[in-house]
Amino acid sequence: MSEKKTIIFTSTYGYLSNPQYFSFVKELSDFKKIYLHVKDPLSVTYDEKIINEKEILKYFDEYKVLDYNLKEELLKVYKKRNSFLKKLSFKIIQPYYEYKKQLFKVLDDINPDAIVSCSDMAVSDRVIVKWCKKNKRNKIILQNSFIDDIRIKKLSLNQKLRYLIFNKFLKAPMYKRQHLFGNENQSSHLLLWSEYFILDSKRKNTYFVGNSAFDNLLQKFDSKKKKLNIVTICTQPLDEIYNEKIFNTVNEYFKIAIKNLPDLMFYIKVHPREKISKYQKIFSEKEFPNIKIIKDYNLHELFMKSLMQISVSSFTIFEAIALGIPVILVNPNDEIVAYDHFREEIDIRVRKPEEITRAIETIRSEKYWELFIEKREEYLKKVLLFIDGKNSERTATKIRELAS
Repeated sequence: MSEKKTIIFTSTYGYLSNPQYFSFVKELSDFKKIYLHVKDPLSVTYDEKIINEKEILKYFDEYKVLDYNLKEELLKVYKKRNSFLKKLSFKIIQPYYEYKKQLFKVLDDINPDAIVSCSDMAVSDRVIVKWCKKNKRNKIILQNSFIDDIRIKKLSLNQKLRYLIFNKFLKAPMYKRQHLFGNENQSSHLLLWSEYFILDSKRKNTYFVGNSAFDNLLQKFDSKKKKLNIVTICTQPLDEIYNEKIFNTVNEYFKIAIKNLPDLMFYIKVHPREKISKYQKIFSEKEFPNIKIIKDYNLHELFMKSLMQISVSSFTIFEAIALGIPVILVNPNDEIVAYDHFREEIDIRVRKPEEITRAIETIRSEKYWELFIEKREEYLKKVLLFIDGKNSERTATKIRELAS
């Protein structure tokens, strides 16, 4: 009897990738499945708390760790590289070369038939693509979140120069050519939710399998309106993505809602990349008695107890809609420029402080619930393509094909 083929699943952005993997890997019983904690320098800061070996071994045959930890060293390098014209030296790229050497050694020892990731833009992904090309293996990328269409943003001369020097001349791909999921390396196989997310119609190796992590959510959907009093606010690192002003403005909107609606209980679910203490300072229990600030809590369980969700542009909106939870999106004066996957087809948009209380009251009405249920299925078919609960099977079948 021949040995099983081997597939490696990488840990990059574990808070997004793990739910994907756990939803379908059991379908691949005919393969040896290895979870490789790559300790990616750009994601390890919040992946460490997410990656639990005991839980992972419920789904995978083996759990391996890249022992070489570059966390602090490489993060410092990434800060210094922005002034590379003044400080260009081997010290800037040495950590990348060392990381690549260590990761290549692990991959050589395992010699997998395919490698699966939920990203193609992290340091680990760029190293893995190099290994796959060298060894003629398939690199498979699963879409785990939305895809932002920012093709219109052209790279500056400075960015182009950095890319040329680091990525091409020094062979250290520390910069992205373009900030598009699935387009950094055209040779990788891209598994999208649906045609809706195509950014490059000419791209080869693109397939549509739905989102396997949504199968369980879709099965839990109940069309009956629930008489609940919990509102879930899903935060995002807006100060990191945009600026401090936008971060503070959005939180002022949340404060207005919490103060104006004391009969509702507001749960502030802190993003994995953020510190809970940041929100504990903003929303003191004394000033806001009707809130709970949480981080390490199962979001889906919270949604099942929730009347609605409030966010800015979080991926969790898709999850809420799949479960049948109406959503409110906050965008003060339309200052937050992001690709809009919702376009007010399925959400209520709040642009002024005085609108947020009214939006919450609208969702509480019977009339709005009927409208939301009517829109929900049509919207999900557009973005997910498949809502039959068989996305796990489709994903596993395509990965099996590519790994064979």
